[in-house]
Amino acid sequence: MKYYLPLAVLLSAVLAAPIITQGNFLGEAAPVMSEKGEIVPFDSEIAPELSDRDVDDEQPAMSKGGEVIPFDAKIAPEISRRDVDDEQPAMSKGGEVIPFDSKIAPEISRRDVDDEQPAMSKGGEVIPFDAKIAPEISRREVDDEQPAMSKGGEVIPFDSKIAPEISRREVDDEQPAMSKGGEVIPFDSKIAPEISRREVDDEQPAMSKGGEVIPFDSKIAPEISRRDAEEEE
Repeated sequence: MKYYLPLAVLLSAVLAAPIITQGNFLGEAAPVMSEKGEIVPFDSEIAPELSDRDVDDEQPAMSKGGEVIPFDAKIAPEISRRDVDDEQPAMSKGGEVIPFDSKIAPEISRRDVDDEQPAMSKGGEVIPFDAKIAPEISRREVDDEQPAMSKGGEVIPFDSKIAPEISRREVDDEQPAMSKGGEVIPFDSKIAPEISRREVDDEQPAMSKGGEVIPFDSKIAPEISRRDAEEEE
């Protein structure tokens, strides 16, 4: 008889374990973690309804729909604590991008980008940047008419099919001025290489670093004359 009672307790614990694991102890927002801190991925049958929430270094980033965007322990074990949803890429603290799979998140929205985030087109295509080329890419919104620029002026070029009119060249000080509507008012690198990086609309003149105005007429702005500001004076 003394053997039956411990056996009964053990059997009860085993039968109750799945309920405890899925419910009270872990909770809907908690990942299943090994003792060594490794991620034991969620099973879609166990936690498909996992809510959008903060994640820390030991937790996988979850989409609002409950899909797991897994992290590779070798690539991003240090992933920063942040909320993630379907519109946000999972980023490592070092600025490395853990890119979405086009099948998982092709619909990623247009958004601001900072040093740790890739520049996204309106259509959800990623204009990727190489950590060696442009890890310091400036914070800005990008669309099909705007290139993603590194602070050092290196171009992450557009696909010729998307933006064939963007020169394949270094831009920063040489960046073309963009109208609010996204039209490119191109500058000749020989005439206005010093033009400051900025957006311009029909009411704003393009300014050189020296403060000289390279004026343009709103009627002819798209095809601004190739000339020096001095010629206007």
